[in-house]
Amino acid sequence: MTYRSASKLILPLLGLLVATCWQLSLAAPLPDKLESSLPTAIKTIIADQKHPYLKQQNFQYLAEQLNDLYKTNDYQPVWLGRQLSDKQIQDVFAVLESAAINGLRSTDYDVENLKQRGMAFTHATKPDAGETALFDTALSLVLLRFSQHLHYGRVNPQAFNFNVKPDAKKRMDMPAFIRAHINHDDLANIPALLEPSLWQYHELWQALGKYRSLTNSVKPFTFAYQKTIHPGEMLPQVNELQHYLNRLGDLPEADAAQTTADSAVYQGVLVEAVKRFQYRHGLSPDGVIGKATAAALTMPLNLRVQQIELAMERLRWLPVIEATPLILVNIPAFELTAYHNFTRPDSGVLKMKVVVGKALNHQTPVLLEQMRFIDFLPYWNIPASIAKAEVVPDLDQDGNYLDKQEMELVSEFGNHIKALAISDTTVAAFKAGLLKVRQRPGKKNPLGRIKFMFPNQYNVYLHDTSAGGLFAHSRRDFSHGCVRVEKPELLAEFVLDGQDGWTQDSILQAMNGDKTQRVLLKKPVPVLFIYSSAAVDENKQLHFYQDIYGQDRLLIEALAMPQDWPIKDQAAGLDQSQEAIMPDKKALSADW
Repeated sequence: MTYRSASKLILPLLGLLVATCWQLSLAAPLPDKLESSLPTAIKTIIADQKHPYLKQQNFQYLAEQLNDLYKTNDYQPVWLGRQLSDKQIQDVFAVLESAAINGLRSTDYDVENLKQRGMAFTHATKPDAGETALFDTALSLVLLRFSQHLHYGRVNPQAFNFNVKPDAKKRMDMPAFIRAHINHDDLANIPALLEPSLWQYHELWQALGKYRSLTNSVKPFTFAYQKTIHPGEMLPQVNELQHYLNRLGDLPEADAAQTTADSAVYQGVLVEAVKRFQYRHGLSPDGVIGKATAAALTMPLNLRVQQIELAMERLRWLPVIEATPLILVNIPAFELTAYHNFTRPDSGVLKMKVVVGKALNHQTPVLLEQMRFIDFLPYWNIPASIAKAEVVPDLDQDGNYLDKQEMELVSEFGNHIKALAISDTTVAAFKAGLLKVRQRPGKKNPLGRIKFMFPNQYNVYLHDTSAGGLFAHSRRDFSHGCVRVEKPELLAEFVLDGQDGWTQDSILQAMNGDKTQRVLLKKPVPVLFIYSSAAVDENKQLHFYQDIYGQDRLLIEALAMPQDWPIKDQAAGLDQSQEAIMPDKKALSADW
């Protein structure tokens, strides 16, 4: 069953269940006397910005939307006293109770509480304007809140340094959206229209259902790690491991049939299954059950469910991404994927390992920017923080340090700036922060032979590396924040595809030549750095990764206490923010 067909089936079933369990009678016309006093009651609730019926009473950031919803209805009830009231209120509850299938919580929307309020309302002999207004506005508020959560996310991404803001294309007029679905009696379709349209989100939706089912049906694998288990060695839990990996999908049925039930030797197809499991969990796929593999095998599946939910939340934070080439770096996966068409997993991809920022003090940021140029044989313009923390102390220890490291002192960065002679005077000025330091292209330069530039507030970029041995590690957080790429020549081919004069040979010549040069891209390429400990690849295979920066823990804490947050769009989206930090045309020219 596909994602879409499943969602279309689930909501009607939930609606039927709600209708069966709870019969309302809220369609009766409201008395004229009551109707005349309702606008004042509704306006009072909106002005107060606190709702006594709801667990999350404060609705400061939803007040404007709530007002818009009722203003167009002359501040009369949106739900009560209408011909379709009973059905549509049941539809709303069904939508809210479906929250879990999208990784949300129906408890955030006071469903059971409002059902009880509705029952009490129907049994009231003479409901007054206050009770009528409170119930109607409560229903509107929770639907607005759910809609915002599903479309933009439950928590403000800016609180997690997720500086990728909703753009004008994603911004929705939620009151108008809800009104339209009320008028067309089409409330059940709200979730499908609000959730991200990304194929990655749809695959995570499928995985969430699968892992919730596994959590309830699969016995956890227990393994008290004492020593590393190599292929060919004894493993008393062979049968348990076989069953577990079979249920997870790492040991196909055909392979499982080849195992020997009474053997305690860890061998054959089971080793291959462990390798597949390791690959899916960001571990070296060597088939050796060491401490890290044992920890991954014994992690409770409900925590995997949580990782999937967090991944879905982070995808809600993204703006609308067009069907264009895109370079994606998933930070905890230590992996770069270049898509020819980000909206289609089958459009052909380039994958490679990357090294990201150190977890302790140089974390790689999340961002979405436009790659605009490439530098072949680049200088390393050393940031002031690194110069102060690392270069100055080494220079204090060795007066020839700059010469040995092929470093130069300059008044400002840029290849058009000539290096200053190294002397006591210039060194003193550098130590005082009056001069800058850069490293010439060459074997000592950590940027390697090429860097890929997408100007941003963090001054991070993609680049080659002179320390290629680090790619052999399964955990690769070693940099100062920039991202080192395993196959820079292939990435250059990807971004220069279709650009006159650039072929595989010319790229290699530029990387191995003796001339520093800048190449402007005719068409910018979006670059997305994301942090997701659960992800699906282009083959729609689910992967899990370690929470290297502790961002999952922080997000879990925030989701436990969700708060409304203001949604502000950027009228010109990414291009507007980019122009503010783009260098001028002279700096972008070939003679820079």
